[in-house]
Amino acid sequence: MALQSAEIELGTTVKLLQSLQDFVSELRGNFDAIEMRAKQKAKYKDAEKRIRKPKTQFGDESNGLVFHQHDKFRIEVFLPILDKLSQALTLRTQAYDVVHKRFGLITEFLSMGADEIEKAAHNLQQCYPNDLELVFHKSSYTFHVLSNV
Repeated sequence: MALQSAEIELGTTVKLLQSLQDFVSELRGNFDAIEMRAKQKAKYKDAEKRIRKPKTQFGDESNGLVFHQHDKFRIEVFLPILDKLSQALTLRTQAYDVVHKRFGLITEFLSMGADEIEKAAHNLQQCYPNDLELVFHKSSYTFHVLSNV
C-alpha cells in the first residue's frame, strides 16, 4: 500500500508513518553498512590522503580535533539529514494521529466494537461541542447496533 495513495485509511497512514520513523531511527546506527553498500554500487576506491591539520594562530585554544573523511561525512552530512528527516516524520505522524483520533470513528466504524465506538464518538463530540450534541456517542452506538442487524 502506497503512503501517498488517495484511498489510504487514516489508521494505516499513522501505522506506516510510525514504521518509517522506526526505520529512519535504525539507520543512524548503520552508517558503516550503508557506506559499504554505497561504495560497492559506485565502485569507489578509498584513496588514502594525508590528513591536513588546520593552521593555528598563537593563543588559539581549539582542541585540534581532525576527523577522517568517513567520520566527517557521518557527523556533518549523514546524521543531520537523518535528524531532520526524523523530526519531519515525527511532526507529520503527530498531525495524522490527531486527525485519526478525531475522525477514526467515521473511517473505521464498521470494524469497531461497541465500546470503541462510544469512546471515539465521545472524543469527537468533545472536540466539536458546538456542532455535536452531548448524546452523540449514544446515537453512534445505536446506529452501530442497527447497522449490524
